[in-house]
Amino acid sequence: MEQRSQQQSSDNRDQKLAELEIRLTQANQVIANLQQQNLALKKQFYNQESSQEGNENPQHNIVSNPQKQKKIRPSQSQNNYLQPSLIHNKTQINKQKNHRINKLPHLHFYGLVILIISIIVGIFGISYLITNKNSSQSTKPANNSAKNTSATIPLSTPQALPKPGLPVTNTPVTISANPRLISKPVAVLTSINSDLIYNVFETPQFQKSSKLKAIIDDLVERVKSHHLSTENLSITLIDLNQNTIAGYQQETPRFPASVAKLFWLVILQAKIQSGSIAPDSAIDLESNQMITQSDNDATSKIIDRITNAPTREKLAKVEYQDWKDKRDSLNTFFTKAGYKKININQKTFPIPHHYSKNIPKPQGSDLQIRGENPKKPIRNKLTSFAASRLMYEIVTNQAVSPQSSEIMKALLSRDLQVWQNQPLNSEEFHPVKNFLGEHLPADKVKFISKAGWTTNSRGEVAYIETHDGKAKYVIAVFGDDSGYSTSRDIFPELSYAAFQKMTKQ
Repeated sequence: MEQRSQQQSSDNRDQKLAELEIRLTQANQVIANLQQQNLALKKQFYNQESSQEGNENPQHNIVSNPQKQKKIRPSQSQNNYLQPSLIHNKTQINKQKNHRINKLPHLHFYGLVILIISIIVGIFGISYLITNKNSSQSTKPANNSAKNTSATIPLSTPQALPKPGLPVTNTPVTISANPRLISKPVAVLTSINSDLIYNVFETPQFQKSSKLKAIIDDLVERVKSHHLSTENLSITLIDLNQNTIAGYQQETPRFPASVAKLFWLVILQAKIQSGSIAPDSAIDLESNQMITQSDNDATSKIIDRITNAPTREKLAKVEYQDWKDKRDSLNTFFTKAGYKKININQKTFPIPHHYSKNIPKPQGSDLQIRGENPKKPIRNKLTSFAASRLMYEIVTNQAVSPQSSEIMKALLSRDLQVWQNQPLNSEEFHPVKNFLGEHLPADKVKFISKAGWTTNSRGEVAYIETHDGKAKYVIAVFGDDSGYSTSRDIFPELSYAAFQKMTKQ
């Protein structure tokens, strides 16, 4: 089928080339005919001029030679101005006669110019088609070999298991179809007052569901059975097949930990697509480390890129306000697109290798942005609904652009058959163990997520889709309390319970 399609495409190109060559030949013939007509008309007008020297009435010649009158019909309207009743002297006759003689050659000249331009355009078209034909033939083997890796970025990216005999850690191996960030701007997003704004302005409208509400109620009861605080809990559940939603305290802002990195990834993609940031291999690596490993060093560099407000020493009032305005652009990007109760203008700590410097906790300008009350610092905040909305917009290819959404889905994909078998390492982040993907059937689902964990919180937003497509849902769970941080069972249990009910027929 593919060979037949390529043959048809080649035949179509050859046919177009033949048609253009015929048109070029016809254009050359038209030019030759026009040149001959132009010479004939000039000769005719010169003969007319010589015959009129003995008679100042121009209509005398027109009447006496009907055949010549027929040939010069395009200028007949001008002859009306040369009637004897309107002519007072020989000078006026000569001026209008010369104008009439010169006008037609000028018109033919303009016609020739237009035809020449058309021929040039035709030649350019032929060259373009020939170039494309040669290019397609020379690159055909490369396209066939890359078909499986670059044509469509899969939702779940395969990862190799650790080799026997090597030290085993939970550091993810290199993604085999590692998505590069887009290499050139393909669109310009909306900007307000020079601030780049997220492209999805309308908050998704979901219907309330009694079925989802029953699932949420069950999850809350399970939390209570673990003697964890429900006051510091938020849950959102969205069914993409039914376009329904339910939640528990889903509009209450919570500390999101590394879930905020999902939002920074979207801003980075928007900056690249708008052309304000040029992609390079360093950005590719930093994005992979920020999302796959939840690396704070890479995240710090990305925030510096997208805000131009790097970590500084303590700043004076005026300089600090300028710096803070740049950091606040992270919030503006989403709030002006309808996101509410959001603050993501602060880095995640510790940053052990920040440009060869260890920053274990906020200091300098990063400490200033937390406010003047150390007992009640201003911190990053997100609602479980905001996290769920953004994940929903990514998996439905709405975030920034379809191409950018595919790139982000590939970065956020977790191959559960790999991750569920990778052991925990206390010094590294594991995006599946102790989180929503730990107990899901690895061979039956696609799993896309971003999790966060600190000594006082645990949070995650995930998209789960069964291979048969019967279940497609987004779930976000934020536990803003040390009890959730220390519990290794609560997130896996909540996720598996929701999965069983979402897949129940």
